[in-house]
Amino acid sequence: MIDIYLSVDVASATEELCAAYADPDGPAKLVALLQGPVDKALGTSDAGRVSFGVPHCVSNDLKAPLRVDKDGSLQPLGASTESPPKPETLVIPLRLDDAKGPVAVDEKTLKALVSEIQGAQDACADMAFGTSYVPAPAWCRGQGLGRGVGSREAALEVIGQDFLEGNGLDGDGVNVLIVDQGLDGSQLAPNFVGGWRVGNRLPGQLQFVRGVTRNYHGMLIARNVLSVAPKVRLWDCPLIPSRIDNVNAFLSAAEAHLEWVRIWIIIFRIRGWFPGPWVIVNAWSTFDRSTEMPFGHYSENSAHSFNRLMRRFAERTIDVVFAAGNCGQFCPDRRCGIYDIGPGASIYGAPAHASVLTVGATRTDGLWAGASSQGPGPDDRAPPSPSLERLARQKPDLCAPSFFADTHNAHAFNGGTSTASALAAGVVAALRGKSDATGDLPTDQFFQILRDTADRSGAPLWDGRLGYGMINPEGAYPLLP
Repeated sequence: MIDIYLSVDVASATEELCAAYADPDGPAKLVALLQGPVDKALGTSDAGRVSFGVPHCVSNDLKAPLRVDKDGSLQPLGASTESPPKPETLVIPLRLDDAKGPVAVDEKTLKALVSEIQGAQDACADMAFGTSYVPAPAWCRGQGLGRGVGSREAALEVIGQDFLEGNGLDGDGVNVLIVDQGLDGSQLAPNFVGGWRVGNRLPGQLQFVRGVTRNYHGMLIARNVLSVAPKVRLWDCPLIPSRIDNVNAFLSAAEAHLEWVRIWIIIFRIRGWFPGPWVIVNAWSTFDRSTEMPFGHYSENSAHSFNRLMRRFAERTIDVVFAAGNCGQFCPDRRCGIYDIGPGASIYGAPAHASVLTVGATRTDGLWAGASSQGPGPDDRAPPSPSLERLARQKPDLCAPSFFADTHNAHAFNGGTSTASALAAGVVAALRGKSDATGDLPTDQFFQILRDTADRSGAPLWDGRLGYGMINPEGAYPLLP
């Protein structure tokens, strides 16, 4: 549901609208009066009529039988001969049902709604997920607000891990490749299987350890995947440097290595080795595009060879999950380029590709994390072509919890969209293991089911902060073969 609050100036409004507002049967009459303007301003071409109601009126009587004293208390006017004042403004709440069809609610369409109704002054939307999602204030680490909120137990509850466990969906037989800075295979037994060498970096042999090995970035991804799908096979591709300071050089190497991975997965399938679905987790992004040459060639161009590789993975039913990035407008990572921050300026390249699942971050209580990169994705520079899967404007796709401590180890902190994407990848892996038919479901169809069943809880169908909503395995499960 989406609540819109429409304020109307009584002096300028039509008598018909004022009468409907004051009438005991006003809600039904108001719906009839406002249906046309709502359809015109908020409807979409394929939705038909917008389904909405008026749940209540601030005052059901324009005669205002109560007065407000200076101390703020309400007093009945009683039999006073004083003529009760009429309210100067009507506040009409409209509750839109977005489950019955797409509803376009944004700043532009709200202004259009105001222009369609005589006397209307303003309209604002409470597109909240529950009580604390969009457009609640963004939360940032530090700034007197704490390092994180909640525990792993709370995060797993939000994404429905108990449902997965109750239905035996533990990732058994599913392969998960972590493209990151490396894993410590000795700590991941018996899940760790192997991987691909990158230069002198060997899979499963973590070489650059800062602090506790379990809290190293690749290990952070691994433990979050395993917390949702504890029986997956883990694979390592230690591709990501500590900092991507040359976008072109990195992408050239990344494309070569990941194409090699793709070919090997095909070989595994042909020979019957390591059978089962494949999920690739990419908890990285290019924070700063200043070294991209020419500018936008990768980040805004579906024809770039690395972006085309994302489509080749999907065509082989290899699911690619990306973190949205940590360049949100309120508390971006210090590595973010000055022009690569905030709405419409922080999700580029492969994370914006239509064939991948892009994941933003919330806290465990649902409040959006202000570091999470925001859509929409870029305008695709590539000429339209039947052979190209375009970069998508509606990114991120989904959200998942982050910024929490492990339940039994507060030192093991889980933050950023990296954690969110790892939890989402765990859900993807768990659901892929439902049946052989689910494992064979084309990536495009599988990801669309996840988008369609995401928990919006009152938000619009898509939002630049949280995508289509919180990943929801319980909602997706009945739609999977």
